[in-house]
Amino acid sequence: MVLGPPAPSIERPQRFDVGDEVDVAIDGTSVAYPYDKGWKRGVVLFKHCSADDDYVRALLPRSYLQALPPDMGFAYLVKLHGDEGHTPAHFDDPDFIRGVDAKYARDAPTRFRPGDSVECQIGPDEWHRGVVRECRVPYPGWGRGWTPDGDVDSQHKGPKDTVAYLVTPAGVYHESDDPMSTIMVPGDRDCFVRAPSAADGDDEYSIPATFQPNPAVTDEQHEELHRAFSDRQSNVIEVPLREVYAEDLTRYCAPQIKRTVRPLDVDAFDAALAAKTVPSKLVTMMFKGETPWDARYGDTTFGTCMTMVKKSPCFDVLLKDEKGEVTTVYFGDGCGVMRTVNPGEQVRVARADGAAADDEDVLVVSFAAF
Repeated sequence: MVLGPPAPSIERPQRFDVGDEVDVAIDGTSVAYPYDKGWKRGVVLFKHCSADDDYVRALLPRSYLQALPPDMGFAYLVKLHGDEGHTPAHFDDPDFIRGVDAKYARDAPTRFRPGDSVECQIGPDEWHRGVVRECRVPYPGWGRGWTPDGDVDSQHKGPKDTVAYLVTPAGVYHESDDPMSTIMVPGDRDCFVRAPSAADGDDEYSIPATFQPNPAVTDEQHEELHRAFSDRQSNVIEVPLREVYAEDLTRYCAPQIKRTVRPLDVDAFDAALAAKTVPSKLVTMMFKGETPWDARYGDTTFGTCMTMVKKSPCFDVLLKDEKGEVTTVYFGDGCGVMRTVNPGEQVRVARADGAAADDEDVLVVSFAAF
């Protein structure tokens, strides 16, 4: 038996390393004001654990494991000080585990400063650019000092737990009441945040700080979208974008095409950019039902950028690769999030898992074909 976890194919980013000293919650009193009970100190021994892992079963009491659901995952397995055994941290947030090493202190220096350009991980192997707005700051609902609803806890007089950074995504304006205009970065590590990659052409085709690709859809616009389908038999409405948007969309999409499309003939792509023969098609698609493969609506030489304009709980965007494997495209939690499609891949809109057949809504996605 190998005493240790296998390396996952896509490892979720985590705030702490093996060997870090931490405080770990051992019972439910840890989340009750004043947050000073139900904690013990120890050292991170393993990350990304499961109750079914041999090494976990060798270290945790059998009676404890028998009470857990099968395959229950843990963010960390912690060895407690003073030979008090081991305990799991079920989730990687300060209600379950807190760093006590100096490098995690509220006044610890950060790698980036306000105004720095960075890339933040927003999904498995998916990164979004932005600008650092604040460092080492509290975040509503993150650890001590907040009610379960994310409001300020008036009873709490001590320090709040902090996140490493608040980042304004590239292409949007920050508004305090708009959660989509902030990326919360929990830890100052490369798995969460990094310096922008220096792909060829990024200097020329950088994302303008003032460019807003997709403003949020208002209630009035949502009703108008529904009315647009009232006299149509089709589940799809195609709205070509004016050519005036081509230059802005090229600046927005070209770096992402270069970073993510594989394989890509970079020289041919640069030549097409210089000749302004791409993007070859700009269109916003409104979907009120399922579509067949392929819903990209346009041939592509280098790849296609899909940008979420309005999400829907009723419908998902599916991607089928060259091998025929189908996955659900993850767009994060808001509008303005972009994903790329390789040549040879196909896209369709399908009813989301759990959505009733009679549920009605509208999904809106913009496509820029290169």
